[in-house]
Amino acid sequence: YFPATTDVATQILKEVQYPIIMKIPSGTQGKGVMMADSQNAAKSMLDALEVFKQPYIIQEFVDTDATDLRVIVAGDEVIAAMKRVGSKEDFRANIHLGAKGERYNVETDVERAAVKAARAIGAEICAVDLLEGNKTSVIEVNLSPGLKGISAATGENVAEKVAKFLHSR
Repeated sequence: YFPATTDVATQILKEVQYPIIMKIPSGTQGKGVMMADSQNAAKSMLDALEVFKQPYIIQEFVDTDATDLRVIVAGDEVIAAMKRVGSKEDFRANIHLGAKGERYNVETDVERAAVKAARAIGAEICAVDLLEGNKTSVIEVNLSPGLKGISAATGENVAEKVAKFLHSR
């Protein structure tokens, strides 16, 4: 949910299943992503976000043991992918927060979801973050992803792949 007003958000908080994720759209590297395990905790976060006049997103929490996928899309192709595994002390799987990246061989459903997400926002180059579970879910599309972590995890020069794609365009 991307509520337009605090009243709408308050109503949403009464209807969702907990825990939930609340995050600011401008956050990077996992910063600005919060988990609320109850309506009272979510209301406190909402109050703080309102004071700082921050827009926010309310999402379903999917327990993946702090693991997600980061896929780099260029055009209609996945050019790099890694699985990020976070620490046991955190629910986020961001490299900047101590998660470890490892090469990931993209399956058809992940590739299809990532390319479809990139197309949906009109991005030719982006990172798509996904969760695996009963179904693959897109949680975020990042238009200016860092490439250092995925390059280290895959052992590939991802920046060079991006540059080659841009040169071909």
